[in-house]
Amino acid sequence: DYTGVHFLSEELLMRLYSYPLHNAHERRHRELLDRLQELRDELERGKAFATGSLVTNLRLSIIEHIATEDAAFSKYLADLKID
Repeated sequence: DYTGVHFLSEELLMRLYSYPLHNAHERRHRELLDRLQELRDELERGKAFATGSLVTNLRLSIIEHIATEDAAFSKYLADLKID
């Protein structure tokens, strides 16, 4: 739930400041949320082995997202020089 709220707040900022890559960024959020749901489903089914692989892949995907897409959005906001 926290991740969904975080992504939503970020997406609202993207729209507020007319971020040109917001559609692609929002699609990436949906993909990450889908993978998070997949992890939750695996945990509920008691599939610990599959879950370990999902956790590793999700962790790497989130790190990559922060380092690339979030960094690009942050730079966009910084370049706007918002007070």
